[in-house]
Amino acid sequence: MPSPSQMIKGVDYDERFFDSVIKKAGGSRLTTLFTPPPGIQSVDYLIEGFAVELKILTTDPLDAIERQKRLAEFFSVEFPNGPLWVTPTKRSATLVGQLAKVYWERYLGKPTQDRLDSAADQIEATRSFVPGSWRGAVIIVNAAGFSLDWRSFTHLANHYQQRFAAIDAVFAVNGVPALAGNNELQIHFATIAKDGHRLEADALGLKLDAAIRNEIETRTGRALRVVEVNPNEPATKTTFQFTENGIRFKR
Repeated sequence: MPSPSQMIKGVDYDERFFDSVIKKAGGSRLTTLFTPPPGIQSVDYLIEGFAVELKILTTDPLDAIERQKRLAEFFSVEFPNGPLWVTPTKRSATLVGQLAKVYWERYLGKPTQDRLDSAADQIEATRSFVPGSWRGAVIIVNAAGFSLDWRSFTHLANHYQQRFAAIDAVFAVNGVPALAGNNELQIHFATIAKDGHRLEADALGLKLDAAIRNEIETRTGRALRVVEVNPNEPATKTTFQFTENGIRFKR
């Protein structure tokens, strides 16, 4: 979990934050317009022809004990001579290419996959009682995963959304800030859409991006840079440090 100093003071990426974002972008909570039938898990929002479910990652994937165990086994196989000693007290290992892909999709990706899976079910359920033709979308937010850099987070969202027919677009918000070269904090946003839905998704993505910027500025009193990410840009490498608290991502 990132420390408070590593996050943006005054900004919590929760439902209240995104309720305000959706309202500023011109959308509404579904329940203000329709009443879901008993037992139906609907999406959170309706906006611009999209039925949109909000999913928030509130913990770091590497904080899970079982994932730490599996990752330790992975490194013991791939680095049989052990990680590299970079100082007398610190060891590290860097994954590139296919090994990095295995790590992202087999170890880091499960929380993202699970949330997109449940969102797809909610989109289908919403279509069963809300009249009209609605595209399915997910706003997925990394609110606390310090081990999810923006490249790997976007890579995972892009990779897994292809598996779910109900999801036409994903808006990935990596809310754990990165430090730019001028010591400016910035977060990352990506619009990911399937063929046939790109124009509509891009148009909504621009509105959501602007609304997120505005909401952050409203809460903090200062502008924060939100960087648009190309979802097809591959992540290149991932470096870890081996500490007394387990295997940790080096950001």
